[in-house]
Amino acid sequence: MPEKLWKDRNLIVTRVLLELHKIAKADGSFVVEESLLSLKLKNEWTTANTYFAEFMEQSVVVTGDMNDCYKKETVYEAYINFCARMECKNRKKYEPLSLPALAKKIVESCGGAGGSKKKPQIWGL
Repeated sequence: MPEKLWKDRNLIVTRVLLELHKIAKADGSFVVEESLLSLKLKNEWTTANTYFAEFMEQSVVVTGDMNDCYKKETVYEAYINFCARMECKNRKKYEPLSLPALAKKIVESCGGAGGSKKKPQIWGL
């Protein structure tokens, strides 16, 4: 196998350069778009292994009302406590989302984030 790769090295390098040319921008940078399938699979896997879906289903009521407002840290603390309870109950160790990732998933699933850098909030919960 190594001999075949060595023999075809020029073809391989040419193919790589042609593909790189397709994704190169005018300024010389490269942008590799993540495929929809990849995004879907990543979302399914990370959601399934973080208790996010269970947390949203069992602990969160989405009202859609901007007056129903909670600090991101408060929602995150509730999420971490929920994960700890679920781990004890199910005896499965899952990796909780980070605060930014949790806030992003909440916004993606039901909308509603705002506030400022000093007072970030999740509304409509």
